[in-house]
Amino acid sequence: MRLPPLAAIRVFEAASRHLNFTRAAEELGMTQAAVSWQIRQLEARLGVSLFTRRPGRLALSEAGAALAPSVQQGFDILARGFGALDAGGRALKISAAPTFASRFLARRLGDFQARHPGYDVDMASSTRFADLDQGEADLAIRSGSGDWPTLVAQPLMPVLRSPLLSAALASAHAPLAQPRDLLGLPGLWQDAADWRRWFALAGTPAEPPSGGLRLESQEMAAQTVVAGEAVALLSPRFFADELASGALVQPFPVTLEGPDWFYLVHAPARTGEPKIRAFIAWLTDQVTTPGGSHSA
Repeated sequence: MRLPPLAAIRVFEAASRHLNFTRAAEELGMTQAAVSWQIRQLEARLGVSLFTRRPGRLALSEAGAALAPSVQQGFDILARGFGALDAGGRALKISAAPTFASRFLARRLGDFQARHPGYDVDMASSTRFADLDQGEADLAIRSGSGDWPTLVAQPLMPVLRSPLLSAALASAHAPLAQPRDLLGLPGLWQDAADWRRWFALAGTPAEPPSGGLRLESQEMAAQTVVAGEAVALLSPRFFADELASGALVQPFPVTLEGPDWFYLVHAPARTGEPKIRAFIAWLTDQVTTPGGSHSA
C-alpha cells in the first residue's frame, strides 16, 4: 500500500495526541477547518473512520486507536533524527543513578571524551528514571531487575552490598567480632530486607532495628557513613578508594550480590546511532576490563 500524503499523516498524528482539532490546528499553524478537511481526505483514502465525533467530544475510533501509536512513534523517530542532525550529532545526554554516576561513571567520562572528542557529553544523575522515549536522555544507567519492556537493557554489573562504616565509628565500638555486633551501632536500617539477606549470608540471621534515618540514595548514605554517623550497606566496589585509604572499614568480608543489577538502557530505535554504539562499547569495556581506565 502506498503511504497517504505526509501532510495528512502529520495532521492525524497531532489530532490523535490532542483529541481536539482546534488544538492540533494551533500546533500545526493551520485552521481548524483545514485540519478537519485533511482528516476527512485521509479517512476517504483509507476507507475507515479514524475518529468518532460527538458533541463536545472527539475520540479515536478502533482503527484510529490502532494506527495512532505507530504514527506517533514514527514522528518521534523523525524528530530525534532531525534533532541530532541539527545539533551536528554532537550532544550525548546520559542519565545515571546517583551512586553509579558519582562513584563509577564521572571519574571515567574524561576517557570517553578523549577517545571520542566529536561528542559533547552531558550527564545528569537522579533517582527518577529519565523518559527516554521523550528525549530526556539518549542513554540511561538504571538499577533494577531489567524489566523495561519498551527499552533495550544491557546488564553491566550486579548491585553489591556490604556493611561499611568509618574507621572512627568502628574504633568507638570495637571489637566488632561477629556480624550481630553491628546491631549495637547507629545504622541506616531502611533496607531491612537487604540487611536480613546479609545477616543470613553471614551465617547469623538477625532482624535489623526498625525506624531511624532514611535516605534517598546510596550516595547520601555514603556521606553519612564517611561522617562517622552510621553503618550502612554500600558497594565495596564503588568505595574502594575510601576502603584502601582507611577512611571506611568493611568489618566482615561478606557481600551481597544482586538480585538487582545496573543496566545500560536505550530506546530500540536508537540502537544504530554511532554515538549510542560508541558509548555502549566504551562503557562495556570499562565494566569488563579489570581497572578500566580507573580503578573500580
